[in-house]
Amino acid sequence: MLSRLSRLRKSLVFNSTPSPALLARCLSNVQAQPEKLRARWNKGQPKFDVTAMKALLDHDNHQMRDDFRELLRHPLFVPRYNLTLDEERELALKRLKVRTSASVLEYLKG
Repeated sequence: MLSRLSRLRKSLVFNSTPSPALLARCLSNVQAQPEKLRARWNKGQPKFDVTAMKALLDHDNHQMRDDFRELLRHPLFVPRYNLTLDEERELALKRLKVRTSASVLEYLKG
């Protein structure tokens, strides 16, 4: 038992500087490309009834929520990365114009 414990202790001792291979592996996990993640997540169809799950989670205002989801499928709402501040502002303004012009907000006026 004691030798097993000492072996375990030795295996838990870390060097003060991690190996370059370990750093590269950690960084590749942190900096995963969104496209690769989406491809990994979108493998196959879910094993449950999506419509029933959506009705359960949405609780109310089903039509408004469906319309808003449809609006978010617009190419303008695809996430973009590494934009300058001016580009982000311009994108935010375009997205705001699309949202305010959409009929989704008609539900709020009613």
